[in-house]
Amino acid sequence: MSIFIDEKVKENFLHYWFGLGAPIVVGFGITLFSFIFLIGFEEFFLNEDFFIILNIIVIFANLGHLVIWPLFAWWLKSHANTIEKEGIENGARISLKLYLVWIVFIVLPSMWFAINFNGIV
Repeated sequence: MSIFIDEKVKENFLHYWFGLGAPIVVGFGITLFSFIFLIGFEEFFLNEDFFIILNIIVIFANLGHLVIWPLFAWWLKSHANTIEKEGIENGARISLKLYLVWIVFIVLPSMWFAINFNGIV
C-alpha cells in the first residue's frame, strides 16, 4: 500500500527531494572527495614539485560547498522552470535557503574564529 494519494503527488515528492538533495550531495561530495584524496596521498603532495596540484585540490575542496552547491541549486531551479517541474523548483529553493543558513551559521563564524584566535587556542 502506497502512502501517496496519486501518482502526481508521488512524482512531486520525489522531485522535491531530488531538488533539495542533489545540490547538497554534489557540493559536499566534491569537498569530501577532495579531502579524502588529500589525506590518502599526503606524502605524495609534500614534495615541492606537486605544489600546484595540491593548491588545485585544496581549491576544489573549498569550492564544493561554497560555490558548486549554490550554483547547482540555482541551475536546478532555473531548469525546473523551463521543464515545469514544481517539485524540483521548490526543493532547489529550499536548498538555496539551507546554503544561506550554512554560510551564516557555520562558515562565517568559523572564519571569524580562525582569523581572531589564530595561534591563541
